[in-house]
Amino acid sequence: MRIRETLRNHWIALGALSAVALISWQPAQLTDAWMYAATGRWIVDNRAVPWSDPLTWTFAGSPWQSNGWLWGVLLYAVLWAGGFAGMAAIKPLMVVAIGLSIRWAARRYGATSRAATIGMMAGILLILGDVAERPQLASFALLPLSLAAGTASVRGGGLRWRPTLATAVIFAVWTNLHSAALGGLVILGAATVGVVLDERPREIRRLARRGLDVAVVMVAAGLATLANPYGTSTWSYARYVREVSKVNASEWANPWQVLELSGGFELILIAFVVVLVFAFKAYRRLDVLLPTIVAIALTLEAVRNAPTLVLTAAVVLPAVVPKSLTDRIAARRDLLRVGVVAMLAITAAIAIPRIVSTSEPGADTPVGPSSALPAGCRLANDYTLGNWVLWARPDIPTSIDGRNDVYGLDLSKFLWFYSRGDQQSVIAELRAADVTCVLSRPSSEIVTALEAAGWRVIATDDTAVALVPPDPPER
Repeated sequence: MRIRETLRNHWIALGALSAVALISWQPAQLTDAWMYAATGRWIVDNRAVPWSDPLTWTFAGSPWQSNGWLWGVLLYAVLWAGGFAGMAAIKPLMVVAIGLSIRWAARRYGATSRAATIGMMAGILLILGDVAERPQLASFALLPLSLAAGTASVRGGGLRWRPTLATAVIFAVWTNLHSAALGGLVILGAATVGVVLDERPREIRRLARRGLDVAVVMVAAGLATLANPYGTSTWSYARYVREVSKVNASEWANPWQVLELSGGFELILIAFVVVLVFAFKAYRRLDVLLPTIVAIALTLEAVRNAPTLVLTAAVVLPAVVPKSLTDRIAARRDLLRVGVVAMLAITAAIAIPRIVSTSEPGADTPVGPSSALPAGCRLANDYTLGNWVLWARPDIPTSIDGRNDVYGLDLSKFLWFYSRGDQQSVIAELRAADVTCVLSRPSSEIVTALEAAGWRVIATDDTAVALVPPDPPER
């Protein structure tokens, strides 16, 4: 009965969210999700988590920890049970989960039902471009829950144990799914401090007691992040990854450093959130202002944190949206109904052909060329193709893939396909490295150079070219 009533009262919000979920439903694309799935398979087969690289021949034995080991295991389970169609269903299901998480958390933060729905839709639409079958999806769903549970632990003038326990459980699960849980601690700390300061405690004794309440919540959440196979090294390794990835990965750069690459989206987003803070007078509520400031600081520190800012704002800012504004929107209920029905019809028409085709991976995936590679060959591959090879050809170690940017090593000697030097020198490097097969994008200059040197094309399509040398060196 309650479910029926909920559907009747909130069908517009649920319909709009369903439309976004439908538009995200498509065959699994070529991302590092395949690397996580391959890692999950390795964990299941070996009944242990990796402490060094087990999947490449160039970095074999180098220290490495999976930042989303449990997510990889879940991906492997989905692929084992549901195949590529099951993999493709992850995104729409997680879009719904993330949307409901945002809305529920915003309501717990004090937003009206309508304001929470606005926050939900704004948040989902802004992060939709980052929705892929990666462990970030777990962070997108759990960050709002952690904010709601953590602040509930200290609201009402005293420490509440049930929300505190829930917060600890959230972080224990989160840290195994994605190490971004450590960043969530910082945002939660700002939010809980804001809750206490909003009470305006004037007595030193009361301020100290409330400060102790915040400390209990944060210690519980912090200790919960240690409930993982890597223990305390999760913290130190996360710091190490951040330091070395700032050199090798553009997503760890500051917004102004990648302005041309990103189109300034992160800076525009920050400016937009700042405008909303002042427009809705959010500075009057520190439990809204402080986590927003921290999320802005994280985005300025690394562009990859932009979704964190979106989600934080989507949860906390609806709490200060004036009811008069949402009432004006609700007054156009008939128009909203027509709009939602139209959205559902359009997205369903777009999604159905995609859903039918989800029994195979996305069109950008080098299925044919990777299948043609000789068993057990020593592969030199384009960076973007390594993730699929890890999953589809576990018998072939890659030369480089989606994890190599966290080793802190000079990658230039392994980026053969992006070399601007003498292609003959590159070919000589391949021979010196005992490479017996190559997988490259068709547009790469190295393909032409290898063919001229006598290498044979054994498979090719729009996604990749597979080649072998004329006289493979004996292994």
